[in-house]
Amino acid sequence: MIKLISSFVFLLYTLNLTAQTPPKFEHFKIDIDAPMVNFFDAIEHIKIIRLEETEKTLLGEIDHYFKTPSGFVIPYMPINKPARLILFNEQGNYINEISKSGLGPEEYRNISDAWFKDGHIALFSGWSRRIQRYTEAGEYVGSIEARYDKSISGWAMIPYQKGYVFHQIGTPPNGNELIFTDNL
Repeated sequence: MIKLISSFVFLLYTLNLTAQTPPKFEHFKIDIDAPMVNFFDAIEHIKIIRLEETEKTLLGEIDHYFKTPSGFVIPYMPINKPARLILFNEQGNYINEISKSGLGPEEYRNISDAWFKDGHIALFSGWSRRIQRYTEAGEYVGSIEARYDKSISGWAMIPYQKGYVFHQIGTPPNGNELIFTDNL
């Protein structure tokens, strides 16, 4: 009987090991011995977009932006001012802004990350532990509570396949981790 139970436990253990699949990473090989290429010869074209200047769109440092079907969004997170998302059309004209910093049900404490997916602008607040969704025009649609373990700081997050990948900062032993989830 003990031998049968041991065999059954071993079978369950091996099934559990084979059910896990490692995340797939893209690899890009860099040839450090390749011939040098002039930077401008490698560029096909450059497009300069003038941003409309208003009281709301005077920006300091811009880290990144993301495209939407009707234009693009610039996450703007100045020090000592509320973080916001500024929406522009394809010509660089101001459309609207998402500026709901606070502790209320439709508000966020910070902007850890933002992206466009499934027809909506998504804003992830690591401090609020939720994803808020907006229309392309910046109207609030709803929010999804992030139900990941409280030990995960979830500082930065982006969609990945059918789930998300978190960048957790300051965790031992190396100080940085990528955490892959299949859902929230």
